[in-house]
Amino acid sequence: MPQTTPLLMRHRSAAILAMLAVLGCAHGRQQKAQTAAVCPTENDELVADAPPYPTYLAEVRLSPEAREQLRGATAVLRIMLVKDGLPIECSLRVLRSTDTRLSTAARNALLASRFTPATLHGRPVPTWIDQPFEVH
Repeated sequence: MPQTTPLLMRHRSAAILAMLAVLGCAHGRQQKAQTAAVCPTENDELVADAPPYPTYLAEVRLSPEAREQLRGATAVLRIMLVKDGLPIECSLRVLRSTDTRLSTAARNALLASRFTPATLHGRPVPTWIDQPFEVH
């Protein structure tokens, strides 16, 4: 029987978690307790040797008045990207934000964004990203 390295074990666990997250998070109307049981958490360690990068970053949509009021405001959101580079909605967390309006707009923008997936040994793998946003 081949020996399983800790790295390979973490990768297999990550793949299983990502698969469960996609299945569990695909139906946004599930009860919160059910979603929490299958949605990944930030403590789930995911391993990659090449990070993902954005292929399309959606614009943060704010009204002109809100944009003026929020000039210089910042937010950082964390989300899991599955093997195809798509973000998983139920994994999204606001790490820090200077305004709730920016948090909401950044959340919508991040969910509409697309990424090339992270890879491990040339194969796509799920991973976490921290995405900063700033109002100019």
